[in-house]
Amino acid sequence: MISAKSTRSERTTLVSYHFTFSCAEFRDLRMTGNSASLIVSGLARIRIDSMVEKGPPMIVKASKLPYLSENLDEITMKAYSNELLSYVDLLMAQNPLYKQLFASFEKEYSGSRDPLYLANLAGYMPFAKREDLQKLLEASSMSERLDLSVKVFNAELQLMQLQKDLKARIEKATKENERKYFLHEQLKAIQKEMGGDKDPKQNYLNMVNAKLEQMRKDHVSPAAIAAVEEEVQRLSFIDIQHAEFDTTQNYINWVINLPWTQHSEDQMNIQYAQQVLNDDHYGLKDVKDRILEFIAVGKLQGHIAGKVLCFVGPPGTGKTSIAKSIARALGREYCQFSVGGANDVAQIKGHRRTYIGSLPGKIIWCMKKAKVNNPLILIDEVDKISASRNVGFTDGRKEQGDPASALLEVLDPNQNKEFLDTYLDIPFDLSNVLFICTANDLSTVPQPLLDRMEVIRVSGYDYQEKLEISKRFLDKKVRIATGLEPERPTTPKSLAIADDALQSLIRWYCREAGVRNLEKSIEKIYRKVAMRLATMSQSEIESTDFTIHAKDLEQYIGQRIFLSDRLYEVTPPGVVMGLAWTSMGGATLYIESQTIRPHPLDTTLPPLRETLPASLRSAGATSSNGTSPSSSQNTGQNGQNGQNNASINPPNGSLNSEFPLIQPQNASLIAPSEPAKPSTGHLTMTGQLGDVMKESIQIAYLNARRWMQRLARSDALYDRLTQDLHMHLPEGATPKDGPSAGCAITTSLLSLALQRPVRQGLAMTGEISLNGKVLPVGGIKEKVMAARRAGVNEIILPKENRRDVNELPEYIKENLTIHYASMYEDVLKFTDLCPEVFENSVKG
Repeated sequence: MISAKSTRSERTTLVSYHFTFSCAEFRDLRMTGNSASLIVSGLARIRIDSMVEKGPPMIVKASKLPYLSENLDEITMKAYSNELLSYVDLLMAQNPLYKQLFASFEKEYSGSRDPLYLANLAGYMPFAKREDLQKLLEASSMSERLDLSVKVFNAELQLMQLQKDLKARIEKATKENERKYFLHEQLKAIQKEMGGDKDPKQNYLNMVNAKLEQMRKDHVSPAAIAAVEEEVQRLSFIDIQHAEFDTTQNYINWVINLPWTQHSEDQMNIQYAQQVLNDDHYGLKDVKDRILEFIAVGKLQGHIAGKVLCFVGPPGTGKTSIAKSIARALGREYCQFSVGGANDVAQIKGHRRTYIGSLPGKIIWCMKKAKVNNPLILIDEVDKISASRNVGFTDGRKEQGDPASALLEVLDPNQNKEFLDTYLDIPFDLSNVLFICTANDLSTVPQPLLDRMEVIRVSGYDYQEKLEISKRFLDKKVRIATGLEPERPTTPKSLAIADDALQSLIRWYCREAGVRNLEKSIEKIYRKVAMRLATMSQSEIESTDFTIHAKDLEQYIGQRIFLSDRLYEVTPPGVVMGLAWTSMGGATLYIESQTIRPHPLDTTLPPLRETLPASLRSAGATSSNGTSPSSSQNTGQNGQNGQNNASINPPNGSLNSEFPLIQPQNASLIAPSEPAKPSTGHLTMTGQLGDVMKESIQIAYLNARRWMQRLARSDALYDRLTQDLHMHLPEGATPKDGPSAGCAITTSLLSLALQRPVRQGLAMTGEISLNGKVLPVGGIKEKVMAARRAGVNEIILPKENRRDVNELPEYIKENLTIHYASMYEDVLKFTDLCPEVFENSVKG
């Protein structure tokens, strides 16, 4: 009996077999179905010496291996015998199979201490590895065979122990399931005896059928009823212990508990709604007016239909909180969720039921929570929803659709009547829902989504509004949060924040569009007060005045965060105060322009004057000797036309000499005969400017040069704008962008060229076109408030923004002169840069 080395390889060559095998005597043949078992008795070990014929059949020359004989000491033989006998006894005790295997040898080895004979029993192990048994057969010494036998017995014993443990665990689990089933059946029997049939599954089915009957009476959509009936049919064939039972039950619960026809009665009392909105919020006139109009239309129609509104404005201006007040004013249920950072369409429309743990989307969640089909749902942060890219990430994840596109179906009145949640897969009517969305910036909202919303802009609060809000709402709210309510006996009666302290907080600590930081600052003050009260005795508290004034703010909340709005008390030539809009509200924006003096020793480049078209070189400008630049004969070999006539100092008497240009410190060291380095006409821009603002500067630069052709009385005056210039907008760490500083930039360049300052206390804003037309800008309210805060008494605005100014409260425009400009010539009239030009034109 020879063994192959591999059961998978072809056995056509001698090397496919082990060279050591057994010679056995046939004893019996037993048939079992289509298989046969051969009973043999081993006689000797044989080893192949060489091949005689390849065959088939294969003929080899073999020899009998001698019986293993090795002189081992008695102690070693006894140790091997005891070890092997212990393995045999353990195996026979754990499994009757081994008792049958060893039965024919029991008489022979019973009492025998021959370890080699016991070692041969290892060959009968049913689960031993073929490799180990072959090594046992090939062993060349007694000690080697004994060691291999111990290894085979030990592996067999460990396998039997694992099988025994596994069997015990299976039996335990089976018994536990049987016990639960038995107890469950007992419980059913007991419940039946005590009060009829109380089968939980049947009870649930009865409840669902009752719900179905009520849904039919309420005229719920046939699709919903059919879906529930189908799931109930499936549920009746599923055992309550099965995992699919919970999944199906969960789906049925969602469908039958949705408010298919339930709705709340709308409150159509305009006076009540107005009172609620005014009690909860100060200001926000546009929002309140729109809601009152919404109620008025609903009152005339007899019902308030669904609508989609979008409140857009800076953070902290009350967009989210007023939505709750609107729900209270309308008498509707309120629910909200945020889509900021959402990157999976399933968050809106739910997951497919094929996924484990799938659930409906947030819209259906809100409907179930509200329990009516006409709630007010607030969708917060729609401008921060993640854009769809439909690409994979490096870690293998993928964005699952576009949530913004999913919102289209929710907010479109023509589609939301049959909104289809992926989990329910049943159309649901959202046409009665009042949707309110909030956003800080509409530029990131997809245009198709924006088209479905009515946008209401919420501007930042002005100074007076913040003061009223802090006194009416924030102070009371914060005192409750810090345990310092006036009703508490432990609260000092003198505790209050004076008006001057609130005014200082608003101006120097909390310069923002909303009131969040103002609330935090007030809370910080009251926390400090609470700390003082906790460390003082009652007598000290009664004798201390706890009124907080402006002078006390430093010890409560530290140094001022903001300094003066005015960078210059008196603006020099080249500096103009512009007005800007930021996320924190309005701000002043200074534009500084300055010339870069050329180096006197470099004559390699021609002056920019020579690079201009002839029409620009000759129009409206004369040289200092009374001749036009184009007729000058003072031309050098390098093409430096009129270089010696170009002076950066203004002509005597022609301009205000109070602000002369700064001369270089080494001017006296330059030899008169040395030619000055001609300017390249380069304009350097700094201040972390955006692309739009850089383009605006280029347009303003062209407008300024065109105006200098009309205003300059000499080449020197005109050439100030053809030198190397540097324009800077202070606060360089703050990014700046937008076109609204065009008028201010043009004025700054003209002020530099004319060496005259603009009128003191004047600020301006407005975009300028290539032809000098002043275009309207946004953020007028915030910009006017910033001008008032900076102590400005005159503002120049685009004429088209007059309508925005008319909507401002009178207290904002009080003591403020506003000029309107449609062309840049109008701007120039109010700057006092060249009053003689406009006086002459008026006289003419």
